[in-house]
Amino acid sequence: MNLSRNYFSQLGVATLAILLISPTLLHAQYEAVELDPEVGWFNNGQALPTGKQLIISAPTEAKTVYAELGVWRGGTDHGKAPLYSTTWRRSVADQTPRLRMLFNYSLNGNSEYDFRFDLFRYLTAEEVSNLRQTLYSQFNAYLESVVASDKGGARQWESDLEKMVAIRMADYRSPAGSLFDEFGPALRRALSAYSKGSADTLLTDQKRRNQLARLLQEELSPLLDQPIQVKSSSFEVNQYRTETTRNPLGVSVGYGGVYLSGTSDNLSYDSAPFIGVSFPISNRAQSPAIFRHTAFCVGAFVNNFQDNQGREITGPVFKRPYFAGLGYQAFRFVRIQAGVTALEERTSGGSAFDFGNVRLQPYIGLSAELELWLGLHSRN
Repeated sequence: MNLSRNYFSQLGVATLAILLISPTLLHAQYEAVELDPEVGWFNNGQALPTGKQLIISAPTEAKTVYAELGVWRGGTDHGKAPLYSTTWRRSVADQTPRLRMLFNYSLNGNSEYDFRFDLFRYLTAEEVSNLRQTLYSQFNAYLESVVASDKGGARQWESDLEKMVAIRMADYRSPAGSLFDEFGPALRRALSAYSKGSADTLLTDQKRRNQLARLLQEELSPLLDQPIQVKSSSFEVNQYRTETTRNPLGVSVGYGGVYLSGTSDNLSYDSAPFIGVSFPISNRAQSPAIFRHTAFCVGAFVNNFQDNQGREITGPVFKRPYFAGLGYQAFRFVRIQAGVTALEERTSGGSAFDFGNVRLQPYIGLSAELELWLGLHSRN
């Protein structure tokens, strides 16, 4: 039988409402895990949760005020950029010997990961003074060797000096994060002026290099005058496994409507229940949410359709309309589907394999879905 015209309008309103509220229903959940640095495991050796954001708790010394965490695939080169990194900073009021770090990265199932934790404490006044003198001595040595010999030019000198500081300060942080990025334009201009100038005496060259040395000290002085944190310890948890996950096969039962023919003045459409299966587009935890909640759906309508002239519309071969489309998981067990349906008007007296007017028409529907695991495993 034909649908009333309110069917598609009501279905459209319901679909829009579901799409608007579904993001709040599918929000990420946090799960607490406890790290034991002494033995290098989480939650007493249990596999790490997958598909969830984590809160990592661990014991630490009271002097630890800052921590960094980098994550790599198990057994890969840690010299490369991590898959994910995060930080923790102790608040002024927090005096407990623990850290609690938000981990906003969903781990893949059936996988192994490497974790590196770097812990930082504040430098003492004596350590800051020693660091300052070390840097100044390195500056002077570079100016008296490379710059004095006029090798490389101003751009090379600036690059070398920045690398020198970056390497020396790699294990240091400021309360705002990275301690050093680059020198300011004043040093760049001074180095350029030195490379273009010609002095008549060694004394004049020496004075200009002394000016460069003072400018370098002035550039770094504000950085060294603030509280500085230094890496006090590091530890790694390598090739740690995640939970075993399986590829779900979704079996769905739903109800949908199909456009058969006509225009708005003479529209022909019908509806029927359907059954089908769905295959997720992506099971990877890092995939965008729209991919993780969308599946390729195939199946068949239980009943044949009738157009507005009373003719039976069926499907090829098995005498039932088939469909294929995409389905979005709006709720935990509810999926919105849209795609195309294979329809056929059979010729009278024809066999099952005598094809009549076969065509593809759009459909839309809602389905309830049950996930079956069937022992399908994959390694991400």
